Amino acid sequence: MNFRVSETERALIEKRIALSGMTKAEFFIQSCLYQAILVRGNIRTFDKIRERLSAIEIKLSDMEKNPELSKDDLLELRTILEMLAFVYKRER
Repeated sequence: MNFRVSETERALIEKRIALSGMTKAEFFIQSCLYQAILVRGNIRTFDKIRERLSAIEIKLSDMEKNPELSKDDLLELRTILEMLAFVYKRER
């Protein structure tokens, strides 16, 4: 399958793939078939989430100079929260 995306969309998709811990093929199959990313919490996933949350934390602590997070940061944070909500909901 092929499809075209803008550079911005591509970057956002690449971030979501990296955060999911899946291969690109797995990510696209899951997304197309189920319209959701079914994340299985593993060390790689949680390491990437920790890394990205640390980067966002630095930006949040610098809010006095720059009072807004970028759309990319907000989308990434939303993705992380959705993934964690799914993982923790599944464990209960």
